[in-house]
Amino acid sequence: LYNNSSENSHRFRYTLSLKAKNISDSKISAETYISFRHKLNEWDVVKQNFSDAFKIYSLALNYSFNKNFQVWLGRKINPNIANIGAIDGLQAEYRFGKFYAGTAIGSRPDFSDYGFNPDLLEAGAYVGHSLKTATGNAQSSLAFFEQRNNSNTDRRFIYLQHNNTLVKNLSVYSSVELDLYKLENEEPQTKLSLTGLYLSLRYRFSGRLSLFGSYDSRRNVIYYETFKNYTDLIIQNASRQGLRFRINYRP
Repeated sequence: LYNNSSENSHRFRYTLSLKAKNISDSKISAETYISFRHKLNEWDVVKQNFSDAFKIYSLALNYSFNKNFQVWLGRKINPNIANIGAIDGLQAEYRFGKFYAGTAIGSRPDFSDYGFNPDLLEAGAYVGHSLKTATGNAQSSLAFFEQRNNSNTDRRFIYLQHNNTLVKNLSVYSSVELDLYKLENEEPQTKLSLTGLYLSLRYRFSGRLSLFGSYDSRRNVIYYETFKNYTDLIIQNASRQGLRFRINYRP
């Protein structure tokens, strides 16, 4: 429960976060993260647009066939392909030694209210490598995904992700997106273009003091079907880049 008050309004936010592993000693596990927010004395606003107040970020069941193979059903953000975002559908992953491979098929949450939208189909596959050492962990993934809207291609891209904590007190995260699909004069073209680059570093000097820095660059990410009638959204997504630094201190 979160209460943010000011002179004119009181905002309330309720969250439910739950993870249940091997329910009743079975191979089934579950996870959920749900949020509900509203302003005091503005219940009519909630009733008019309930989906704006109620958000389901994660709601999924997991079945582990064995220690190497597992599947998820529902809405889930896969940490091995985190920038893909939440996927409503079926995901499966198989591990062999330090390597893993997975696939996902389903749909994306709606752009307007984060609700379920079966028209926004997507499917993809990924491979990766994970490493555990005495000093830390490292993980790298390479994925290929295609996203559609009413059976028409919306976006087709390659996604790379890497994170590690191999250096003491240093956390590294990076991701790259390369788009493969483009419409020119209403004709589909296959062209490789860098559309996303993100790098972040976090160094912890002590339990109280840490330094965070990131570089974010995103260019020409266009969902050709979803946003084809929304020029303002295309412009909004056309360019985003910048550096960010933050110092955290806990007294």
